[in-house]
Amino acid sequence: MTSIALNENWDIFVDSSGNLATVTGNAAIAQDVACACRTWLGELWYNRALGVNYPQIFSGRPTKQLLKQSLINQGMTVPGVGSITCYLTLGPNREIGGQLQISNAPGGTVIAVVNSTSFAGDAPWWVFAGGNTAIAGQ
Repeated sequence: MTSIALNENWDIFVDSSGNLATVTGNAAIAQDVACACRTWLGELWYNRALGVNYPQIFSGRPTKQLLKQSLINQGMTVPGVGSITCYLTLGPNREIGGQLQISNAPGGTVIAVVNSTSFAGDAPWWVFAGGNTAIAGQ
């Protein structure tokens, strides 16, 4: 699978040849999972059914389980994902962040990790594949 690569500002960029930069393999899967989880329900003009329903999750008293399951469900829409394990953390200003560990088979080896200090905002997202350094993030 090949995806358009995102830089540290979570934006597209060109490679040294002046072409749109791309990313493949586990790095593409991790980046695509992060993009799927950053998408708000109804945000995609070509498929309004995709995305996390953040307003529903954060209105009233959100439950960790609802957020975890919503992130996992969106991440599982990405081709090549076999399973996702979600860990959540609570920040000092009530931000909910955490980590998504992505495997290419149910219960398989973790192939990539997505970290964020705040899943619902424009806070930094870090994408790792294998033992590499951050692929995209702020």
